Amino acid sequence: YSYLYATSGMIFNSPDETANFVFAQQFAGTGSFTIPFDAQANSGDIVHPRSVNILNSAFVPGSFLGLPFLLALFERIYPGLSLLIPSLLAVAGVLAYWGIIKRVFSSRIAFVSALLLYSLPQWWHFAAKGFLPNTAFLSLLLIGGYLLLKAHEVTISSKQQVGLSLLSGVTIAYALFIRPSEVVWVGPIFLILFIVYRKSLNLKNFLFIVIGGVIVGGGAVHLHQITFGGALNTGYTQYSSGSQFVEQGIGSKLLFLLFPFGVDSLQAIVNTFVYSFKLFWWQFLLISVGVVAFLNSSSTKRDHLVYVSILGGLIIYLGLYYGSWGISDDLDSHRISIGMSYVRYWLPLYLGLLPFMVFGIQAIVRRLLSEKREVVGILIAVTIVSVSHVFYVYLAKDNLREIKENVVNYNHTRQQIEEITNPDSVIISERNDKVFWPSRDVIHYQDQNFAFLKFVPDLLNARPVYWATILPRD
Repeated sequence: YSYLYATSGMIFNSPDETANFVFAQQFAGTGSFTIPFDAQANSGDIVHPRSVNILNSAFVPGSFLGLPFLLALFERIYPGLSLLIPSLLAVAGVLAYWGIIKRVFSSRIAFVSALLLYSLPQWWHFAAKGFLPNTAFLSLLLIGGYLLLKAHEVTISSKQQVGLSLLSGVTIAYALFIRPSEVVWVGPIFLILFIVYRKSLNLKNFLFIVIGGVIVGGGAVHLHQITFGGALNTGYTQYSSGSQFVEQGIGSKLLFLLFPFGVDSLQAIVNTFVYSFKLFWWQFLLISVGVVAFLNSSSTKRDHLVYVSILGGLIIYLGLYYGSWGISDDLDSHRISIGMSYVRYWLPLYLGLLPFMVFGIQAIVRRLLSEKREVVGILIAVTIVSVSHVFYVYLAKDNLREIKENVVNYNHTRQQIEEITNPDSVIISERNDKVFWPSRDVIHYQDQNFAFLKFVPDLLNARPVYWATILPRD
């Protein structure tokens, strides 16, 4: 999982990764996420890269604070350690996933599901791009869920239960600190589990879970207050313009909170199809066989019914939530690849469906081999699937080798720019701000929006300005 960051240096493939790295370094060095600048040298507040906001003449993160804060803590312990933390979390997340699935299904299903998860292209790809928040969020959520289950085992002492409960609350709350927007589905899942299993819950353990969550929540509120000027403000708040949200009615506000990108059922269905069957067709086929096999088993175990019900609801909700959003991560809006944001946003669904992939493999093997050879057959099948995953990670569109080559080229470009420009220079770029910043300040623009140009003459009086673009070969 550390291949990409270990071999490509301190430059990244996306503006989100770059911003998280820069602000983690800033907090590790100064104890603050804000990066002040001279307001006179930033006319119209046009000088800033993507994933960065401007507040009170300072750069602030353009996203959530949980991940850069976590990285900063480890960076303070040992410089460079932050590059390994996302990978370590991803590995720990798989182990926690194994522990959870074992309690829902069986040891065999859990073991094979965990093996598949280690090599799952979707997980591997974004674990390697760990300065994006998705695998860290999901890993901590899985770890917290596993600790919660462990805390309610009757075989451990009361002190251990309390400690695990407290740690569970801290871990789950920190996962939501990394991705607060996911509380709209994480919260209802825990509420459902609380209702279904309320008779099994220990009140004292529950109290310490809440205490752990409050500790993290209090720290998160404080960081948001001192960074963004409001406990509920985030990097996604538009500081430069008035928000229409406060003028909306209660119904509109609720709809916006549940579906901030609107609801487009047709687009959601198309995107779900593309990023399940079309992009990962072999997984889709195995999962389909597994779902049929599971339904034919007529399982009435409560844990199974709860799992399937929650997963079904999550597929519908996240399918509409993110599928309705017209995401364009690439200049080619029709490009479909593992690196698209839909894949990382739907990681919870891919992980939730993995046990059914195992059921599918198991059903196929049972059709072809005798019962005595079933275990060997399953291991062979899993090996084949895992090898195909490895090839996909390193050979498909947006594979890790291709990203590494791009990042190495970015590094060369940055070095050339640094040689011919002064440190106070500003570079105008459509999508290459991730290449130049933070060594050079940048102005980014998108979709041929040149509104910023009216501020450039004033900027030229204070700083040298360059325009970086790619010209046609002919």
